[in-house]
Amino acid sequence: MNTDAAAGLHEEIRRLRIRITSLAASPHHGHSLDAVLADGRTRRQAIREALSSLAALSLATRPVRSTVLMAATGAHTASAPEAPAASVPTVSDLGDRVIADQLVVLLLDCAPEYGANPAVTEKARDIAVQLRRELV
Repeated sequence: MNTDAAAGLHEEIRRLRIRITSLAASPHHGHSLDAVLADGRTRRQAIREALSSLAALSLATRPVRSTVLMAATGAHTASAPEAPAASVPTVSDLGDRVIADQLVVLLLDCAPEYGANPAVTEKARDIAVQLRRELV
């Protein structure tokens, strides 16, 4: 296990949990999830895209475990027998109050202590770093 990658992921989880919780609770539009980023997306949209990326990462690398995890986080995919094999999972919009929790659960699933391999941990950390930078 690469302890540096795991420690980096846990640090990003801590930072994102604090940042997203403060954005969700902010009454000021410029400091909220509704604020528009330079690319035209809202912060909320950026977070939801990260959630989808993490759900896809989990599904691709550990399909049996991720089925249980996705049910717990509200994620679902069009993985019915008639769906294409490369279906992209979506994460249910459970509201701003739990969006940080959804992100934390999906990021933790990519940690080595939950059975993720080092490549998955590093990819999850990259997704988390990118999101944190977007949310500034």
